[in-house]
This record gives sequence, C-alpha cells and structure tokens, in this order.
Amino acid sequence: MTEKNTRVVIFIFLDGNKILIEKRVLEDFEEEQYLIPGGIIEATESVEQALKRECLEELGVIPLDFIPLPTKNKIIGLKNQTLVPYLINRWSGKLPKIILDIGNPLVWLPINTVLNSPVKPTREIAEALKKHLSL
Repeated sequence: MTEKNTRVVIFIFLDGNKILIEKRVLEDFEEEQYLIPGGIIEATESVEQALKRECLEELGVIPLDFIPLPTKNKIIGLKNQTLVPYLINRWSGKLPKIILDIGNPLVWLPINTVLNSPVKPTREIAEALKKHLSL
C-alpha cells in the first residue's frame, strides 16, 4: 500500500506532438489505460537522482537534459502520491517498447489523445504539458 506522502517522479518523453505512454490495466478500469511512466522517489534521494535511477530501471536510458514540468497545482496520483513530472529533452540510449521491470507495453500517443484519458493524473500532466509547449 502506498503511503500518503509518497512522491513519484514522472518522465515525459516527446516525439513531435506525441508522448511516450505506458499501457496498463488499472483497478476500477475494465480496459487498458494510458499512464505516463514514472517511479517512486526514495527517502534518501533527490528528485533528480530518482529520475535518473528510475529511467534506467524502467526504460534503460539515462536522461541527460531535463526540466521540471511547470504545473499550476499539485498533481495527486491514483494511490494518493504526489506526482513530480519532468520533461526529458535529451537522453542516452534507445527507448524500449516495454517497461523493462514489469513488461507493460509502451506506445507513442498524440498529446491530444492523452488529454482524453479517463485517468485524471495522466490528463492533468498532459494539460500542463500542452500549456507549457504552447508558450
């Protein structure tokens, strides 16, 4: 069970107007849903350390250039975690077709498709990303 104060770093990879998305079956949903990949920030590490560690564990890549995604409000995950989204501008390595540690498929979806996600945190991150990119 995830505790209330757990923080999760979210990694946003872009290819033009498409975003890298993980397909996963979630509780309370009958069909696969789209999530933006991420991982738990351990108590002993910074957000940037967690970003690098989780990207390597889950995607086999090392982020080289990244910035926090500006968000208007705090984004709360499905298990009451605080989500900390980062936009990855440049990385070392090749992105896989699955999440390496659990095997869920990865797909590239247009940001506008992600905006229609029934998963509220995914939708909120996509909204913040669209706003950030239009500046």
